Formats: sequence, C-alpha cells, structure tokens
Amino acid sequence: VAGLAVVGLRGFTGIQIAGLGVVAERGDVRGLSAGLWSVQTTDDVTGVQFGGYKIEGDAVTGLNLAVGWQNTQHQTGLNVAVYNRARRSQRGLSIALFNDTDNLQGIQIGLLNRAGNNRSALRWLPFINAHF
Repeated sequence: VAGLAVVGLRGFTGIQIAGLGVVAERGDVRGLSAGLWSVQTTDDVTGVQFGGYKIEGDAVTGLNLAVGWQNTQHQTGLNVAVYNRARRSQRGLSIALFNDTDNLQGIQIGLLNRAGNNRSALRWLPFINAHF
C-alpha cells in the first residue's frame, strides 16, 4: 500500500493499492491491484484490477475496471472502461463506449464496437458486436 505509487522492477503478486498507480517496469502484476491513476506493466496483468485512468499491459486477464481506457495486446475476461483497445485479441465480455480489437472471441457492448475478424458488414456495429 502506498500513498503515491507502488513501483517495482520485476512485477508483483498479491494486493497492491496506490494513490496514483501500480507500475511494474518488467514482470507480471498478479492479484488485486488498484491505482487511482493506473495499473500498468510491459508484461501481463492478471486478477482484479481497477485503474482510475487506465490499465495497460501486454495481456490483461480477469476483472478489469478502468474509468478511462484499457490498452493491451490481449484482453480476457470482463473488461469495463470508456475505451477498450485490445490490439490483437479480446476474449470474453467487453463493455465500453468504444470497443476495438482485431480478433474478437466474445461480446462487445458499447456505443461503437469494432471486431476486425467479422465480415466487413459486421465489423463496425453500434450497441453490440459478437464473434465466436
């Protein structure tokens, strides 16, 4: 627990709570992580995360809540944010104003949803998009 930030070079396992952010330079962040600004690493984030502004990692898995946005290569689980960006794949349920992924295996709910692996007529859809 830290007033400003929990910062580590090799990742974390357990419970991390910070006034601003939970940041791992390298290595995974696993467990329960909460930062009023962000939860981020260059590697994987697994467990339950809350990021006031953003959640960022290579692969984000579990229950992920960000007031602002999520920026990942791969998302798995329940992802809620204003903007969800899973560049390579998104599995599970994603709820946001704008959901964006190249490969959807699940459901997107939002004002605008993009699933790059859907046929061109179904790639961009309002309210709900799905691919299984």
